Amino acid sequence: MWLVPALRFPEFTEEWEEHYLAEYLDFKNGLNPSANKFGSGIKFISVMDILNNDFITYDCIRTSVEITPEEQVAFAVEKGDMLFQRSSETLEDVGRANVYMDDRPAVFGGFVIRGKKKAEYNPMFFRYLLASPYARKKVIPMGAGAQHFNIGQDGLSKVKLHFPILQEQQKIADLLRLINERISTQNKIIE
Repeated sequence: MWLVPALRFPEFTEEWEEHYLAEYLDFKNGLNPSANKFGSGIKFISVMDILNNDFITYDCIRTSVEITPEEQVAFAVEKGDMLFQRSSETLEDVGRANVYMDDRPAVFGGFVIRGKKKAEYNPMFFRYLLASPYARKKVIPMGAGAQHFNIGQDGLSKVKLHFPILQEQQKIADLLRLINERISTQNKIIE
């Protein structure tokens, strides 16, 4: 059984603890507004925002929607909330996740499941963890379908992953962010 990765920062020796995603997140399906509501209003996080960004900020959200104040409260996304792709044409992409890292208000769409933060975690670590092959092997089997694959709140709730203490989460997230920035810089140089 895998409790601790082989390569670690030397100052951390504690075992990683296994937890259900439901211990960290409250899940909710997104909003399905009519087509004539799009184009202005509050920012609206879609599947494309989840898939096309390293992390989601207000400025990178492509769509806006006009909704009621009650809908804005019910479907609000706050900094540190996790967002999951609910539906996919391929099983490999079902349940892909990203994190909202902005303080400005946004809401989320019907093909998205929001994981509202209910316990302490480092949001960027959680995002990197959910993108790892280890986590994908746990999430993908929760998807179902024939031509189109779906994952639900219940399936995500049952996914169990290993988590280090918060200080180690922070250090891992910082390192992975620096690596991603370096790759980005190198890609710009190549272009």
